[in-house]
Amino acid sequence: MAKLLQLKQQGLPMAEINAIAQVPASEDKLSQAMTQLLMPPHPIDSQKWWALTTQRIEQLHQLAKDITQTMAQQSEYQQNQALTFLGLYLSSALFTATVTLWLGQKIIRNFMDKITKIANDMQQMAEDPKLNINIRVSGTDELARMARAMNRMISERQKANHALTRAAAVFDYSAEGIMVTDADNHIELVNPAFCNITGYTLEEVKGRSPSILSSSRHSQHFYTTMWESLQTEGKWEGEVWNKRKNGQVYPEYLAITVVRNEQGQIIQHIGLFMDISKRKQYEQDLWYQANFDALTGLPNRKLFNERLQHEIHVAQHDSRKLAILLIDLDQFKYINDVQGHATGDLLLKDVAKRLEGIAGKTDFIARIGGDEFVLILPRLTNELAIEHMATRIIETLGMPFDLNDREIQISASFGIGVYPEDGLDVSSLTRNTETAMYQAKDAGRNNFKYFTAGMNEAMFARMELEQRLRRAVAQNEFALHYQPIVDMQTGVVCSVEALIRWQDPDFGLIPPDQFIPLAEETGLIEPMGEWVLNQAMHDLRQWQKSGLKINVAINVSGRQCINTRGMGFDQVLQECFNRHHVNPRNVHIEITESMLMGDASHCLSTLESIRHLGSQIYIDDFGTGYSSLSYLKKFPISVIKIDRSFVENALESNANANLVKAIVMMGQSLEMELVAEGIETEAQWHFLRDLGCHFAQGYLISKPLPFDEITPLLHIKHTALLNHDYQDRCVNI
Repeated sequence: MAKLLQLKQQGLPMAEINAIAQVPASEDKLSQAMTQLLMPPHPIDSQKWWALTTQRIEQLHQLAKDITQTMAQQSEYQQNQALTFLGLYLSSALFTATVTLWLGQKIIRNFMDKITKIANDMQQMAEDPKLNINIRVSGTDELARMARAMNRMISERQKANHALTRAAAVFDYSAEGIMVTDADNHIELVNPAFCNITGYTLEEVKGRSPSILSSSRHSQHFYTTMWESLQTEGKWEGEVWNKRKNGQVYPEYLAITVVRNEQGQIIQHIGLFMDISKRKQYEQDLWYQANFDALTGLPNRKLFNERLQHEIHVAQHDSRKLAILLIDLDQFKYINDVQGHATGDLLLKDVAKRLEGIAGKTDFIARIGGDEFVLILPRLTNELAIEHMATRIIETLGMPFDLNDREIQISASFGIGVYPEDGLDVSSLTRNTETAMYQAKDAGRNNFKYFTAGMNEAMFARMELEQRLRRAVAQNEFALHYQPIVDMQTGVVCSVEALIRWQDPDFGLIPPDQFIPLAEETGLIEPMGEWVLNQAMHDLRQWQKSGLKINVAINVSGRQCINTRGMGFDQVLQECFNRHHVNPRNVHIEITESMLMGDASHCLSTLESIRHLGSQIYIDDFGTGYSSLSYLKKFPISVIKIDRSFVENALESNANANLVKAIVMMGQSLEMELVAEGIETEAQWHFLRDLGCHFAQGYLISKPLPFDEITPLLHIKHTALLNHDYQDRCVNI
């Protein structure tokens, strides 16, 4: 109340005083009092004022009494409320404490469970390092953070374990040997590959020096350089020859790395090596294939050139000579074609063995071509050594070869070149020696020639001749001349021999002996031979159309009999017979005796096919091939032609005469007709006729003539013989 008066005296508005006092509206008396107080003052007199004052004081007393009573009630109410609140608080506190204790116990138990799980997982990992565990702890507290950290640690450990496992697998299963040594180079550890390669076990090498593997092939300087590299660069690698436990020396590729500590001191050496024996063998095989002939095992041209270069250098340094012998087998291609490549290969192998057998320790023998061999004589003291070696080669290769139960005889022609006279380098010396070899072939084979300065001119001439011969084949620059063959008892011309001539546009007529050997060597003899067959049969057909009854003898080379245009010779003959409408009985095929000395089975088959067609077979140049009587009986031969060399010398001595008699008797014993070639004198004619020779051919009768010139001669002889008793006999010759 006093406060209200005080507020009133301060002149505050009643609305604000009312807001401050906040008197409840339900208290009527107090409300009335407040209403009265809020009413504006009224002008009254003192008596009334006193009465009113007294009244109001009483009212105030009553109000105070009421307020006191109200306050007492309110106080009691508040006290009851406080007790109620205290009870509630104590109950809440007790509940909270209980819940807190329960939650705390649960949190602690959960915390302890996490710790226990982490501890158990760590214990399991300690007992089994390979165990893969992931600690599962949720939340963001320290334990969860610790669990995640431990999971990361476990993951890193697993990665490290995997790396160690891989490293261990590499160590254990690596094909390369691994050796670990300590700072003093004593072996600490080796892997299984080391044991497999060296033959040693870990127990046998542990604590020992790697020198136990030394093969003693390397010098001390080699190992000094190795250790210097390890000290300065920390590594070394290269090829080393080591020795296995069983004593076998083997090559290995070795890589050594040093391991240093934090102070830079070497604490270990790690050596990784692999056995490269197979690689070395492979390299050796490649080198062998590149430098040696696969068939004979002799060095090839490449290695020969290298060796000759070396020997020339040595000879130049020592001021001495050396010689090379370039050997070419005569008629090898014929043997190879007739008897097959397998037989040819066997022959080359045997030739190589024979040459190796006569070569000296310092000599070098190589095969540089199909049938070409070369021999280096590096330490010449005199040229007699060359002559001696050349003679031995001819004798050795002249001995028969027994190949697949067949006896084959060959010869060889070779050239000889001497350093420094015949060449100062590999190219010139080899080229000039080859020139000498071709000269030996041109001289008749089965001999040797030293190189001379004039041979180069001959070689260039030979090359030019070959080019012209190829042009002649392409442009048909050949012609046939015919030489008569007559009956020695009557002088009747029974047949003619077709002889090829080369009409060169620049050099004129070239005789056969100048180009036939070259044609044989170059293979041009095949198209030339086929041209001869066709031209001779064409001319024969012309004679037959004109009424002549005559035969023609055609020379055939060994190469023609083997293969022509991929056809058998009998097929080629049949084509020609059909093309020119010629009776095979009027065509005689002449072969050389040397053809019979080749592949007997193939030759017999070819000759049988020719005879089956109806043609007769002549042996030309008989007596030069050393064939025996029993050998000749195997073949379907009808006529033997005695070589001109025997006829020319028949009257010079009794020995020569007896030789011709023996040939005639051989032919007669085989019931074969005989033709004497090269008769130039009447004495030769009478001598051979008296021996019983049937037919003659030579300049005494007529030289070879071209078609236009011999045709009139044949007609004259034919006219004179129309009624002659020997006509039928001549037709069959």
